[in-house]
Amino acid sequence: MAVGLDGVLDPVILFLELVAAAIILGGGVWAVATLVRRRDASEARHEFSHALLLGLDFTIGADMLKLAVAPDLSAAALAAG
Repeated sequence: MAVGLDGVLDPVILFLELVAAAIILGGGVWAVATLVRRRDASEARHEFSHALLLGLDFTIGADMLKLAVAPDLSAAALAAG
């Protein structure tokens, strides 16, 4: 009953993807709230861009772990950009 790398990292990958989605969604809500409160589109865009970048960092981390679990040429090319 040995647990492979897949079994250990799959929940971690799912967690990172859920965190990324929550950050991006929360950032969108926060940006809309900023827009409604202050009527400043520039500040709302700034708030959302910060949340979007942080969420994308978590997504990239999950993608790197996916590459570590199942390395193949197409996944490596996708990760390389």
